[in-house]
Amino acid sequence: SSGINAEYGEMISDDIMNYFRNILTVLHGCYPLLKELSQDGQYSTSNELARNFYSPFLKLLVKMFATSYEEEHTLYQTYLHRNASLSVEHYLDIRENFKVDYSVAIATLRKLGDTHTPEEKMALLVQSNQEIPECVYNHHLASGVSEEKAREVSCMGADDLVPVTIYLIAQANIPDLYPELLMLYSVTPEEKLKGREGYCLTNFQNAVFYLIEEQRSFLALE
Repeated sequence: SSGINAEYGEMISDDIMNYFRNILTVLHGCYPLLKELSQDGQYSTSNELARNFYSPFLKLLVKMFATSYEEEHTLYQTYLHRNASLSVEHYLDIRENFKVDYSVAIATLRKLGDTHTPEEKMALLVQSNQEIPECVYNHHLASGVSEEKAREVSCMGADDLVPVTIYLIAQANIPDLYPELLMLYSVTPEEKLKGREGYCLTNFQNAVFYLIEEQRSFLALE
C-alpha cells in the first residue's frame, strides 16, 4: 500500500512539475506581448494567467473539499432543499427593518458558478456582502425616510448580518457553496484574510456553519 501511494505521489509531482514548466515556457515567450496588450486595455494579464492556472483543477479542488466534509456538505444541501423557496418573512431571526428585497445581492452571489478563479469568486462574495446593507438602505430610502435615517437603519452588526446572509445563501441555492468557501479559505493569502476579503469570507462561513447546525438540530427532532 505504501509503495503504491509513493508511486502515485511521484506521478502527481511529475505532472505538477511538467505543468509548471509549460507555464513558465509560455510566460517567458509571451509575457512581453501580454504586458503590452494589458497596458492598452485589451488584456488582463493577471486574470488570464490565473484562469489558465486554475482551469485544470479548480472544480476538482472543490470536489475534494466536498468529499472530505461530506456530512456537513449533505446537511448544507438538505437545508437548501428545505428552505430555498421560503420568503424573507419566514426567517424569524431577521429583524423587521431588515426584511427587505435582497435580489441584487442574491443575483451577485449566483454568479459564483460562472467564475474560473478563486479571486473572481472572492470578489463576488465581497460585492454581495457589500450589497446587503445597500439593499436595506435603498428600501428605507424609498419608503420616504431621510438619507441619514436610511444610513442609520442599514448599519448591521454580526447578529443581524448572519441571519440575512443565511437567507441569501438559501435563495441563491448554490449546491457547492460550502466546499467553495472551504477552498477559498485554503488558497487565499493570509494578508487578504486579515482584510476586507477575510471579513466577507468569515461572514459567509459563519452563516453556512450556522445553517448546517440548524439542519442537524432539525433532523435530530424528527
